[in-house]
Amino acid sequence: MYILVLAAFAGCTVYDYGPGRPPVIVPGVPVAAPPPPPVYAPPPPPPPPPIVRQEVTLRARGAGAPPARAANAAQAKLMTERAAKVDGYRNLLEQAYGLQVTGSTTVRDFVTQSDVIRTQLDAFIRGAKVVDTRLLDDGSAEVEMEVTLGKEFWVLFPGR
Repeated sequence: MYILVLAAFAGCTVYDYGPGRPPVIVPGVPVAAPPPPPVYAPPPPPPPPPIVRQEVTLRARGAGAPPARAANAAQAKLMTERAAKVDGYRNLLEQAYGLQVTGSTTVRDFVTQSDVIRTQLDAFIRGAKVVDTRLLDDGSAEVEMEVTLGKEFWVLFPGR
């Protein structure tokens, strides 16, 4: 027994070949070191709080020029107002396409991939209201429009 302890301190290694056989001491081979303590990974971070989506009101202006060939002044006025309204819708869509829907994807990305999402977004924009219409001295028209994207919008376009 003293030989084993002395051998361990002398830089020797003890080999045990099983029960009933004496251990073998090899001089010059160090005794194996104990394994290092286990390393535990830190706990994962808590999940982010849920995002509360609020109503978003988009406002845009549209401009329309009088047509070159109108049958009369009334038709020219109506066509000019209609052109301004169409331009207002287009400007609202430009704003809505830039709204962030998910962490790394915008509606613009979805529109290029899915006609369903484009149709749904167009339906929301079609609900826009004309807030103000101005007829200018040169015969052109300016229309100010707004649309509120509320809970229904965020249900169709859940975001993260």
